[in-house]
Amino acid sequence: MPGDDNIFHQYKDHNPYWKARGPAYNERRHQLFWTARRRIPGTVSKLSLACLFTCFFYGVYSFKKARTERDRGRMILYEYKRKSIPFLQAIEDRRFLASEKRKEWLVDALFEDKEEMLALKRLYNDPTAYPGPQTPGHWHYGGTQRSYKAAWGQFQDWSYGNDAYRRNIPSAHF
Repeated sequence: MPGDDNIFHQYKDHNPYWKARGPAYNERRHQLFWTARRRIPGTVSKLSLACLFTCFFYGVYSFKKARTERDRGRMILYEYKRKSIPFLQAIEDRRFLASEKRKEWLVDALFEDKEEMLALKRLYNDPTAYPGPQTPGHWHYGGTQRSYKAAWGQFQDWSYGNDAYRRNIPSAHF
């Protein structure tokens, strides 16, 4: 190195100290003139807390979004069901009417003689048989009550013997 006043550097190749230097000499010399970057204490903990809070808020957002989508799907399914009910009811009505028509055809085919059918109805629905005190109460008043408006009148008819059972009117029973 020209112009350098350090004679040991000019003659370093002949210098025994330079020749006997260790293999890590340059690294140690470098450490003398270089300051390592300072590590700020708490950086790792602050970064881990920031990551933790970020993951937490993202998880809360994901759960809220999933719940909102679930509720929206339920609402849409409810609306579709509500809008499709009249069509499904019409289909069921047609099926029921078709089965009733088939039943009517079968009964007509079985009982072409109407007197036989009336005799069977009288056999299984005998209007002359008194139900008796041990039977359920709704039998006494002429069947199951659909409202309470005429219940007292039916009870009076039954108690005075004016109901269809006592008067033996078969057409009232079938």
